[in-house]
Amino acid sequence: MGGLFKRRAAGVLLLFALLVSVLVVSPAGAQVQQQPVPITVACGGTWHWVHNQTSATSGTLTALFSTGLRVVANTPSNSANLHYHITLSTGATLLSASDNVSGGKLLLSDTPVCETTTTSTSTTSTSTSTTSTSLAP
Repeated sequence: MGGLFKRRAAGVLLLFALLVSVLVVSPAGAQVQQQPVPITVACGGTWHWVHNQTSATSGTLTALFSTGLRVVANTPSNSANLHYHITLSTGATLLSASDNVSGGKLLLSDTPVCETTTTSTSTTSTSTSTTSTSLAP
């Protein structure tokens, strides 16, 4: 019974988050991220977006994660594109992202890369056999 309640609660939370993302994250004239969401990453790290094909020199990205809403200004760059970076300390699911720049394309360029640890166990077995030889007189 508890598992069913948790799944329903998670479904309601996801539906609410998607509704909020449509109402809050997509202001008029904004570009919505081109890749489909949700995108889940199991570890913390830096998320990187690029808004290309625009003449804008500044912008603000709004990203809704399962862990909360983040709003950041573009990161200064020598590139003709706008770059945005958000660093999270834990894994999260990206539910939506958009910026306030019209035209061009907003693309999620990089997500955190989780390190994997492989553990192997080695077992050594030793067998001993005894052979007896009987000599007849």
